Amino acid sequence: MNPILSTALLVLIVILAWGFVLNLGLPAIEKTTASVDMSDAESSMKILGNYIDEVASEGYGSTRIFKMKGGELSVISEENSIEFKTETNAVEYLSRVISGNIIRIAGSDVNCYEEDINNDGTNELILENSFLKIGFQKVSKTPSQSINTARNIVYMKEKTGNSVILPTNSSIVINDIESTSSGNGYSEILRPGFAKPLCTVHFFVNSTIRYDIYYTLYAGADFLVIDVKTF
Repeated sequence: MNPILSTALLVLIVILAWGFVLNLGLPAIEKTTASVDMSDAESSMKILGNYIDEVASEGYGSTRIFKMKGGELSVISEENSIEFKTETNAVEYLSRVISGNIIRIAGSDVNCYEEDINNDGTNELILENSFLKIGFQKVSKTPSQSINTARNIVYMKEKTGNSVILPTNSSIVINDIESTSSGNGYSEILRPGFAKPLCTVHFFVNSTIRYDIYYTLYAGADFLVIDVKTF
């Protein structure tokens, strides 16, 4: 065989083989890189949480300098949280992972808005994702109004099976004291909007005990999370 021809063939084979390796390997390399970036982001959020605890314990005038790369960092005062948003293929879509006070959410199929469900001129507060649609009673903040938590959840729809539940009693009772299920207060959507990773409806109740109720729907979740915090 002609030596020049042999060399040319060898180079061509190497190039083809290298291209084949790149086509197979690049997606894996990119996913590994994204996974490392996500791990770094979670570590940075933990460091930030430690800084916040330290500053709070040290008192007025205490400061820390913090820098974070690769995404969008926001302070969400309404939810008492800090949000870091980034695009990655390192986690399963519509998954959730909770680690201490850090929640990792992949996806943004939650909408939160007001709607007149019963066409009676009264709006409800709506939390909705791909699986659930839930309506809550709307109680205005001003002027002060009476509130009965038995009517907090007006409507629940499981969308995949198109089944609807109309709860007759969604009462929140504190310390087994029945009277705490009602009082004066209000309800609101924290950060209304569309295509969100989560959304929360908040109720404030001023009864014999003052307390807050937080109803949270996460992206891809087929359940509702309820938290109650007393003063």
